[in-house]
Amino acid sequence: MSPMSRLSLTSLFLLSACSGGPVQLIDEDGDGFYANDPDDRKVDCDDSPGRGENAFPGAPEVCDGLDNDCDGQTDEEDARDAVEFWPDKDEDGFGVRVDDPLIACSAPAGYSTNRRDCNDNDPTIFPNAPELCNNRDDNCNQQVDEGIDKAQEWYQDNDDDGFGSIRAGVGCKVQDDWVDNNLDCNDNNPDVYPGAVEICDGVDGDCDGLDDDADPDVVDGTVWWTDADRDGYGDILSEVIACGDSPTRADNPDDCNDNDAQVNPETIWYLDADNDGHGHASTTFGQARCTAPIGYVFTNDDCDDNDPDAWSGTRWYEDNDLDGYGAGSSVGNGCTYDPAWVSNADDCDDTRIDAFPGADEVCNNGLDDDCDGSADDDDPEGPIA
Repeated sequence: MSPMSRLSLTSLFLLSACSGGPVQLIDEDGDGFYANDPDDRKVDCDDSPGRGENAFPGAPEVCDGLDNDCDGQTDEEDARDAVEFWPDKDEDGFGVRVDDPLIACSAPAGYSTNRRDCNDNDPTIFPNAPELCNNRDDNCNQQVDEGIDKAQEWYQDNDDDGFGSIRAGVGCKVQDDWVDNNLDCNDNNPDVYPGAVEICDGVDGDCDGLDDDADPDVVDGTVWWTDADRDGYGDILSEVIACGDSPTRADNPDDCNDNDAQVNPETIWYLDADNDGHGHASTTFGQARCTAPIGYVFTNDDCDDNDPDAWSGTRWYEDNDLDGYGAGSSVGNGCTYDPAWVSNADDCDDTRIDAFPGADEVCNNGLDDDCDGSADDDDPEGPIA
């Protein structure tokens, strides 16, 4: 019936009522019962179209949220599709069998749609629950502790990280802080266990026997460069990730020779005029730099930059016969020396001025004049008669 038709009927009902004529009955949901039936027993309790068709006196009660039979109650237990609900006191989702189950459209708190629980006083016991080593039927299959390894060893897990250390027992797990392994290397630190993240803290965090820089798995190291010569400058080709500084690391890659601590960006270069590999302190290159300018060296220990034999490390030998060749042990070293000292120990007879390397070998009763180890006729050079 259209809204206009309903308006017309209502209007007709009002006019008829005012005129004292017959009452026009209204049945908007078309279920044969009227919202204004003078017989109270037949009055429709829900005449709304699209909804009230299933609600009228004597209608079957169903679980739909409506008072179908117009008795003032909704979804009561005599609803055609009401179901049985079983007590679930431990609220584990499983009820128990009783003689008088609850019949209702929906389960109230403390009830379940099934009656499969074997112990309604313990929420950890129900069908398909994990079977524990506790001498109980945890999963309601009428077996006790099935599948449990009674020889299982358990270890104390003091820091609750899932890894134990000290053997605690055998058989059933009787305490929550027991685990089935003894892999923890520090059972008092919950951040230390196999597989943990290794960080720079001086602790072997992942229990692999290595910590900090020794562990390739460390995650929070910083970039350093190897400083083999320990001059404070690193080799650009030897970047390392490490936890901190060390004598063989530098925070920069600026070294040009990591095998020589005297060569780096702060090296001062000295002129080596006599090309003896030693510079004189009086003449320096204009600026410190990493590589040597031509004709300069990094040492400044030359005594005389015009004499390649004179530098602070020169060893001096006494030349008693003043033939330019010394003999015996060293008598000193450095820049200051006696005129009777020479920088070699090549003389074979420092008492004869005519005996020295390169001298003429002569027939003189078996003396070695040229210091070649042979004398007179034995000398392959041949003596001078």
